[in-house]
Amino acid sequence: MTEQENDKVVKEDCPVQVNVVSDENNVVETDSQEGQENKPLSVADHRNASYFILTIAAIFVINAMETGSYRTPWPVAISVSLAGFGLLIYSFVKANGEKTES
Repeated sequence: MTEQENDKVVKEDCPVQVNVVSDENNVVETDSQEGQENKPLSVADHRNASYFILTIAAIFVINAMETGSYRTPWPVAISVSLAGFGLLIYSFVKANGEKTES
């Protein structure tokens, strides 16, 4: 394969674009995502994460109620529930803050 065909295969196969720079005998690959910044999570991302955590918490609470606390202890169920509700409240506060800024 030629160098142009290699570049074409690399670009088509992987979602992260890799730049291939070749010197005489050395081949150096650089990641093209180096300069990109991570954008902050949106309100919808926080709310979806809280729904997921609250679903897990509901399973823990049901399991603790059914088994008499020998599989899932109550402190675990309560702490996961508090984390889910805290994240849900944070998403509402963040959404309210974005409305007042604009």
